[in-house]
Amino acid sequence: MTTVNKIFPVIVLSVVLCGCFDGQIGQSGGSNTSGKSDVRIIGLTEIAQGADGSEFVDAYVDIDGFMGGRISDDTTFRFELYEHVARSARHIGARIHIWPDIVINDLDEDHWKSHLKAYNFRLPIDFALAGQGIFVLQVTVIAGANGSDSDLFVLKK
Repeated sequence: MTTVNKIFPVIVLSVVLCGCFDGQIGQSGGSNTSGKSDVRIIGLTEIAQGADGSEFVDAYVDIDGFMGGRISDDTTFRFELYEHVARSARHIGARIHIWPDIVINDLDEDHWKSHLKAYNFRLPIDFALAGQGIFVLQVTVIAGANGSDSDLFVLKK
């Protein structure tokens, strides 16, 4: 038996068992009763550093399935940062920070990224981030009469 024949099954088994983790840990609630979130924080979301050395959360939010993907007047985006708790079903620990609500309308060009079909928000980190460098970001989208929906995303520093 050649070396390739011995190694190939190990590689295939490793890929199948390990998989890829995209940061999504499930939807946390809102008025969505389908059990599946229509608001989604996408994988480009990260803790980034500006040219001046300041840190911020660069959050990308897809609302394609929520309200038909259209923002109505005065739609509110609320972002919260939590400690990550390992070995827990929800992974959410104590709240670290809540940013002021961001209210946008359908004419907002500052946050909409058409090539990604997602909204982009730069959330300044003007507070100390302690711990192991793993956090949970929650976004809640509140759309008045259309209800609300939310999503959770694991951030690594």
